[in-house]
Order: sequence, then C-alpha cells, then structure tokens
Amino acid sequence: PVTVTVDEERILDIQVAADNAETEPILQTVIDNMIPEMLENQTVSVDTVTGATVSSAAVRMAVTDALTQALEAGGAPASALSQFQVSVKKEPQETQVLDVDVVVVGMGGAGTAAAMRIAELQAENGPVSVLALEKTARYGGTSALTTQTMAINPRQLEAEINNGEDWVDTEAVVDARNHSFTGIAQVKEADSFWDIYLNHSGDVLDWQIGHGFVFGAPTEGFFGDGQLVVYNYGGTVGANKAEIATYFDRMVEDYTELGGEYLLLTEGYELLYDEASESVTGVKAHSMTDGTEYEIHAKAVILGTGGFGGDPELVRNYNSNGCSYRIIGSAQNDGKMLKSAWELGAGSFGDETGMNIHNAAPSVILSEFPIVSIEGTDYWTGRPATYSVNDIPLFLVTNKDTLFVNGAGERYANEAGMWPWWQGGEQYYSITSEERLTEIMEQGFTHTNTGLFKNYGYNAFPLNTPVPEMFDVIEAGVKAGCIVKGNTPQELAEQLGMDPAVLTKTIEDYNSYCAAGADEQFGKDAEFLCGLGESGPYYAVIGEAWNYSSSGGLYINENFTVMKEDLVTPINGLYATGTDALGFVPSAFGGDAQAWSYISGYYAAENAIEYIGSR
Repeated sequence: PVTVTVDEERILDIQVAADNAETEPILQTVIDNMIPEMLENQTVSVDTVTGATVSSAAVRMAVTDALTQALEAGGAPASALSQFQVSVKKEPQETQVLDVDVVVVGMGGAGTAAAMRIAELQAENGPVSVLALEKTARYGGTSALTTQTMAINPRQLEAEINNGEDWVDTEAVVDARNHSFTGIAQVKEADSFWDIYLNHSGDVLDWQIGHGFVFGAPTEGFFGDGQLVVYNYGGTVGANKAEIATYFDRMVEDYTELGGEYLLLTEGYELLYDEASESVTGVKAHSMTDGTEYEIHAKAVILGTGGFGGDPELVRNYNSNGCSYRIIGSAQNDGKMLKSAWELGAGSFGDETGMNIHNAAPSVILSEFPIVSIEGTDYWTGRPATYSVNDIPLFLVTNKDTLFVNGAGERYANEAGMWPWWQGGEQYYSITSEERLTEIMEQGFTHTNTGLFKNYGYNAFPLNTPVPEMFDVIEAGVKAGCIVKGNTPQELAEQLGMDPAVLTKTIEDYNSYCAAGADEQFGKDAEFLCGLGESGPYYAVIGEAWNYSSSGGLYINENFTVMKEDLVTPINGLYATGTDALGFVPSAFGGDAQAWSYISGYYAAENAIEYIGSR
C-alpha cells in the first residue's frame, strides 16, 4: 500500500504503509533513497535501489497507479502521466583518486566486521585509515536478514546468563563435527580454520555483543546434533529483521567514531595490481547514483562482497553439475570482485554441486486463489498467519511423500531427505496422479514441506483437512505451465521429452516400494511412501531449486590471504572473507556460515594490519 499526495501540478508526498510483507530493512532503503529522488525530480523514472530491486519496482508501480488515478480524477488526458515518467539525466563525473591504508569491499557481516576491526587496531597506535564500500543502500548484507549464528562457549555471554559455566564440552563438539563432516571432501582444507572456531568463535561473538549485537542462550542447529552452539539474534527466530538492522547501525556508529569511513551505493568492480611487487594495490569503484568513478589506492584490500550467487553464468560455470539455479538471496552479489581476482590468477575452492540450496518452488507461483488468514502469527514475518491453495503446486514439489524425477525420468533422491531439490538439475519433476490427488482432496495433506519464503504461509496449510479446490488449482497450474498432464506415463513422458520406458519403469518401481513399505532404492521412511495408484491421468509438477548464495569462491590460506592457482603463492595484500571464500567453513553446525562471516572478517583484518606493518 502506497499513498501519494498531489496538488494541481506536483507530487507533494509519498507514503509507504508499514503494514506489508516486505522485509523491513530492504523496504526502508527504498523509502530513504528512491522516494526522495522521486519527489525532488517529480518523476517515477528514477534508478532502482540496488539490493532492493523488487521493492523498488513495487513502489514505482504503486506510485504510477496512484498518479494515474489522480490525473483521471482531475480530468487530465492519459498522456499527462508522461510528465511524471521523465528519466533523470546524470552528468558524467570526474574520476576521484583516494588513498587509504585498507579498503574493504562489501559491508555485509564479513565486511562490516573487517572494517570495524581494522579501525580498532589502527586506533590503538595512530590515525585510522580505512574505507568500506557497499554496493547497496544499506550495510549488513545478507547477515542482517538471517536469524542465527554459531559460536562455542562465549565467555562474556556465559558470565551474564549462564553463571560463567560452559554450555558445551569442546570434546563433544569436536566429535559432533567429525561425525557431521564424514565423507565431505573439504575437511582437510577446512581443518586449518577449525581451531579458530573451536577456541575463538566465542571471543568473536562476545566482540559483536560489545558493538551492540544481542543474542540469547544457545540452541541446537538444524541437524539435531545436541550441541548448544547456535545463537539466535535477539534470542528469537524470525520476524526481527528490523531489530537486527539496528545491530549494524551500532557497529557502524562505533566504526565512524574511530575515524573509519564508508560509501554506500558504491560498487567495487576491479582490483588494482602492481606486477613488480606482485601485490594488490587498491580497487576501482563507481557510484551507483551519479556514476562517479573512484580509483582507490590501498596497502591492503579485504573482499566481503557476498559471493557470486547473483550471476547465473558464474553459478553455472562454477558448479560441477553445470546447473544455474535461480537466486532467492541477494541478487546484487554478482561476483565482480571475484572475477577480477580470478583474472589475476587467483585460485578457487569449494566447487560444490548444488551451491547453497535451501529453497524450492514450482516453476510458476500461482496467485489467482484467495489468501486465507488463520489464527496465530507467522514467525518469519510477524504478520497474521495465512495459507492459500495457491501453494498446492509448491507442496507437490517439496512434499516428502511424493515422487521426484530428473529430466531423464529417473528417480534421483530420497524425497524426504534434507533439501533434495537441487540434485535433479535446474528443473525437476514431482510425479503424481489423479488417483493420488483425489486422495489428498478428500483427506487432506498428511505431510507438508515448504519452499522456505516462496509460499503464502509458512507451515500454515491445514493438515488432514479436505482440499475441495484441488483440481481447480491443478487446472490453473496446467494453464500456467507449471503442471503437465498425460493420460498415461508414456504420454506424460513424451510431453516432458523423456524416454517413456524410463518414466514408466520409475513409476512402477516406486509404486512397488510403496506397496511393500520399503524403499529399496533410497531408503525413504515407510510413512512417506504413498503410491500413485494404477491408473491415470498422471501429472508432473515442475519444480525448481532456488539458490540462497554461492558456496565456494576464492582459495585462501590460513591467514585469509587469497592464493594463486598453484595454491602456494599468495596474492599479496588481498584477503577474502565471508561468502567470497565460503568453501572453507570448517563445520556443519547450524549458523556456521554466518559465524564464518564475522570470524573471517575479524581475523582477515588482523592479518591485513600485520601485513601492512611488515611492509
């Protein structure tokens, strides 16, 4: 909801209602940046706020609609709207040359931590000379939008709320880590960072608390390993993103009080490199608002740009399975600085198929059916809980009691496993039948999963409740193109471009496992084995995995220095943190990647200061 106030000639005011489902810190960047520009220039044709693309588009569409209504009510011709759609001309700016000791590219969790720590260390001995760049209109990045981090026995927090006693035994944590990492090829390379996690992650959490972060008592992570090492921001999970944003406000305030500087809406895009000394000597950057070019000379550069999940081609080329998954996280994390490092001969690490996949959704998300409010609160948004039969296709591509096949018509995973969507490729297919759908229509869903943030109500769809709209939704899905129908498995396979014999056998085998109550292929629990029946029609719901972020990146040594392709020679003066080097996360506990952001930022800063001193 947007309210636009006008007089006979001008837009006087634009107000965005607080009662909406947008993530508040993201929407606030639009309110703070785009709306003032609209009012100043009297046009809706202003630049989208980087990092808030969808919210920017939504506000622009609403303002345009309101202006259309106002002009019509005032008797103006439809063409009058064009007066408020004039693009803002921006004059080219001269290149500015800046000199600092350290430039930090990116102000997410890793970059903000690195900049803060640099400022602290420099302030101990003299003037502070550090500049942080952030491509979007807000600092905090993905870290300000997540919900928890990991740490082992933070002493200060233990003293405050646990009588100074440890929450976990470190030997038990080591055992749990070794067990969870069984079979993961990256263990050896990550081991050099495990000691930091084991002995210093608590120190970093306490350091964050000292700069305004708030955490509650620890909990277990996703995987139920019994280790109390996961700390929720504010002591709660879900709809507290506005609160988390204030933590970064406090840290950045501490940073600037020490003399640290930062530029928002400023994108670093290329490294400066000196061949003679084989050292990185700064970055090139430009303003996202007026186009000003910056040439920033520095003695050390710390990268914390959020990886490359927002660049589909990089994702495809980096993935060993050759797939490019759609991004549900921060699309502005497009890997420009990583590409610049790779062009200088930097090594890469963490070539994991699947990237960082938590999410799935049908290829088209339906919107034509009502959204129903129910009792309770959605803990992710803080709004009244809702559900909608629009989500039926989503449940069919995420449910544990269905059949998943890949593009060849072959079953490829235990559908009840943890986030199996990506293993089928860029698209996978949930195979069901009219017989099975009729059963759900009459008895309701017995098991549901969600697409995590791609649905109308988080885990709110009523179970064991008839769904009379079932085939109305299925028909809408067929029309929308996210569901394919065939009278027989052979006909369905032909429409999907599969070998009919393969899909037919897959369905027959799966039905046999369901009848026997034992999955001979992937070992799915019997409670999730629901057969498709013996007659059609059959349906394939097209599912897509959604990428939260890239999961590999630059190769670094134990000092967080970026290494060349030989993995032995350092690129002097260049450090990578957070998702730019996410392949080195040394555990599989919940919140470990978030912890990596702060730990890597903190210790990369310490090593950068030591490097500058040695030069």
